[in-house]
Amino acid sequence: MNILVDLNIILDYYSNERRVKFKESVEALTNLFKSQNYVAYISSSSLDNLEFIKASELKRGFGYADKRILKNFILEILTLFKIAKTPSYLELDYDDIEDSQVIASAKAVDAKVLTRDKGMLEKYSNIALAPKD
Repeated sequence: MNILVDLNIILDYYSNERRVKFKESVEALTNLFKSQNYVAYISSSSLDNLEFIKASELKRGFGYADKRILKNFILEILTLFKIAKTPSYLELDYDDIEDSQVIASAKAVDAKVLTRDKGMLEKYSNIALAPKD
């Protein structure tokens, strides 16, 4: 089964602060990586957001964002996840453009979305899964 992992889950996994608060996310992603039954994806539209958030996190912690750390972080993401391209033909939900892009990317690779986003879980209950699921 293909699973597209939303940014909130990835950030929970890679942030020491968030790991403690969102243990279900960490457990779900750890199980996904260990399993032979699942293929992990990230939306192509999420990569720049992920890099920006990680850079901001580094700046808060160290006063600057080391480009080598950022590069290694993105390289690790690219080794653990396949990239699901965000289709250019998607119909945007202007209430939440990011969710629209993630859902369209998941549909493009026939994947479910692993997320903590309550709005996405409610609106797209047929395709979105919570970490506890």
